[in-house]
Amino acid sequence: MSGRSLSEIPDAELVRRPSETDDVAYANRIALAVHYTSYNCEPGDFSLTPIERALSATLAQLALIDASLIWSEGLLQKRTLICGFCGQRAVITSEILRKNGIQAWAFGVGGHVLVKFAAGGHDYLVDPDYGISAYRYDVRRGVLRAEIAGKYTKAGWANANEIYRYVSSRSDNEDYLNPEYVLHIENMQDVVFHYANAIAIGLILLAPCAAFGVRSKIARSASWSPRVLTAREYLLPDAKRASWRGERFSDRTSMGIAGSTNLDDEEFGARRRGPSRLDQ
Repeated sequence: MSGRSLSEIPDAELVRRPSETDDVAYANRIALAVHYTSYNCEPGDFSLTPIERALSATLAQLALIDASLIWSEGLLQKRTLICGFCGQRAVITSEILRKNGIQAWAFGVGGHVLVKFAAGGHDYLVDPDYGISAYRYDVRRGVLRAEIAGKYTKAGWANANEIYRYVSSRSDNEDYLNPEYVLHIENMQDVVFHYANAIAIGLILLAPCAAFGVRSKIARSASWSPRVLTAREYLLPDAKRASWRGERFSDRTSMGIAGSTNLDDEEFGARRRGPSRLDQ
């Protein structure tokens, strides 16, 4: 893969330009774009986030998605593809071509998957997995062998003969995945990615609020220290106690207690309570 991944390329860059009147040239551009912006991997070699995995399991338990099918063919959308098997890359290439007016589909040739498309009354094959430009499919075997050998060998691949055997064995060549089947898988994957993104955004938005709440609680706990009422504060009427700020009494006669202002709290309390029952 060179530079950006396919998922990072805006759709507008892959749309057919007004000057691209040649179907074959446009198909070549798209196939090579997919080839150079992704890399080959097995269908299951992709990473889901923990949220996506948990959501997939939940939706499968609720029978809202088909657990055995949703990821069986890998990621089948341009916006999610980073790596893919030959089939995935062919599916995405054919989808882009169909959206731009070219009749195209992923085409299985035994041990490999290409893109087959129609242009100018002929059938062509293009290989986004190997990065091979289009060549005619509806030709004699000798011409087909020479075309494949020339293109794959020139591109640095040493398995041109193997590719020729795949392509020339017409008995097992057929559409790889029909568009309806692909669309069904794409729709299920869309559901998972949509709700997983919504959950992730929600968690991101809630995180600062939760952090602020914890920080505020810690700050309040650190700044608050309980003050034990002294005996003299305790004995004040409620209204006076509420306005008490710790001022030192200079005269206690107003409370009916005569004597020095230096009485400690214990003695002060004893005098306020009066004689005990034993004293009586």
